[in-house]
Amino acid sequence: MSSTIDTRIEELEDRIQLYNIPVPYDGGELHDIGWGKNSRELQFGGKKFLNGGKPLSQEEHVRRTLDTEFKLPSGLVYGASFLALYDAKEIIKSKPAEEQFFYQLKNFFEESVDCFTVTSTLLRYKAQGPDQIIHDCGYPNAQQRDGTLVGPLIGSPRFSPLIGPPRFGYDDADVLEMLFGTRDVKKFNAAIKWLLGESLPLHFLRLTAKPQQDDVRVLTLRYGDNNWGDDWRSTYVCIDACTSNSFQAFLADGAVVTPSVARQKR
Repeated sequence: MSSTIDTRIEELEDRIQLYNIPVPYDGGELHDIGWGKNSRELQFGGKKFLNGGKPLSQEEHVRRTLDTEFKLPSGLVYGASFLALYDAKEIIKSKPAEEQFFYQLKNFFEESVDCFTVTSTLLRYKAQGPDQIIHDCGYPNAQQRDGTLVGPLIGSPRFSPLIGPPRFGYDDADVLEMLFGTRDVKKFNAAIKWLLGESLPLHFLRLTAKPQQDDVRVLTLRYGDNNWGDDWRSTYVCIDACTSNSFQAFLADGAVVTPSVARQKR
């Protein structure tokens, strides 16, 4: 967190609230981001599935939250929250009243991607012309960015013939900015490593070439132990930009994102 921005964190009745977070994180307007407190309990207690445990599409996830306060967060909101916590990890030590909530939220993110975490970011790989990234897809505040999504896989699992470098590189700054709102490759890699595990490799799965026809996918986050073969087991962090658009849905609050009172620029 920048020392010029009064970023705070507190616990409210139904959420843990981050105040004055730039969205997107590089130069965006300041927003308050409230992460639902019940998400972790409902998502990981095995208590109740939506739709009888049957997969839901991103569109169906969005539809069920159109008239609720909590929404399905975008890649920009996840990116801003991850980076804000990472920037606060030293500052928070001097704020004992906020430290407990800080670690509650850190633990929530660490556990929430233990299975597929669906975002409201839609990815449209175009057969011709620039690819399209739509954040908050299906909501009234949807925003589109155009650019190049296709490229080499990063740290791809061994079942793929294409195994890339273990982290985002400087050549990936454009796609990182489109998905998560920052061009700071070094900080993003460090934030993921700090947030989700010191030794976990990062996988960024995407199409490696232009499709023959437009291909629509969803940005998801996940990590954990998975077995893709008889002789190989991987613990990994995966940013999946080429998965199918159908996910098992848990009851979870999501996030509330509102403009901060001080509409400053970072």
